[in-house]
Amino acid sequence: MSRPVPFCWYELMTSDDEGAADFDQAVVGWSFSAPDPQSPMDYRMIARSDCGANGGALTLIAEMQA
Repeated sequence: MSRPVPFCWYELMTSDDEGAADFDQAVVGWSFSAPDPQSPMDYRMIARSDCGANGGALTLIAEMQA
C-alpha cells in the first residue's frame, strides 16, 4: 500500500537561473520551463522528472537585488 506524498511547492529567486536549472537537473532531475516572452518578469515553472510541477523560479534583475 502506498502512502500519499505531501504537497510541497518551491519558490526560487535567483540571479543565475541557468546555473540553478543546471544544478536542479543534475541533482534531482528537475527542469525549468522556458520564460514566457509576454511576461515582464522572467518566471519559469519547475517540473519534476514525472512532468508534474514542483515550483517556480524568478530571475532577479539588478533593481530587485537592490
